[in-house]
Amino acid sequence: MLEVFRFGEAEGGSGMGGEPHDGVRFEFEVDAPIARAWSYLVEPRHVRAWWAFDGAIVDARPGGRIEHRWDEHGRYLSIVDEVDAPRRLTYRTGTLPDAEPVAGAQTRVRFELAEVVPGRTRIRVTEDGVSRLDLDEEGRRIQLDAAAQAWDAAVVLLTGLAASDEG
Repeated sequence: MLEVFRFGEAEGGSGMGGEPHDGVRFEFEVDAPIARAWSYLVEPRHVRAWWAFDGAIVDARPGGRIEHRWDEHGRYLSIVDEVDAPRRLTYRTGTLPDAEPVAGAQTRVRFELAEVVPGRTRIRVTEDGVSRLDLDEEGRRIQLDAAAQAWDAAVVLLTGLAASDEG
């Protein structure tokens, strides 16, 4: 099962507190118990396999730092906001290489995990906050499209990792 959802101001979406937002959401299932699925999100060796191919640092605790590296894109920095292992991880990520996530230049990424049956976990990843970026409408559309493409590819790789991982 793969559900892909794009949302935003045009659809009347609102974020926490009623402020408008936009982003993408992917919901899918992996063949892994929830603890192993969680490890795919927080262990750098796994994150390299499906997301940050050229390196990752993950300090999965509130206030912790995350760093994702791609030779062709650069180094992207994030700050962890919320951790409820193994069910939820939320962080703010900078939208420019080597830049701290700050208002107007950050989005929010949230992973939510739920075991649907023993050995199978549903993962929902949401990236939102695109409408709050200091960009014009075209820039926001480009950012949203890039996020959708990146997460689409990541979901395929993450699902494949779970299918091939023996634990």
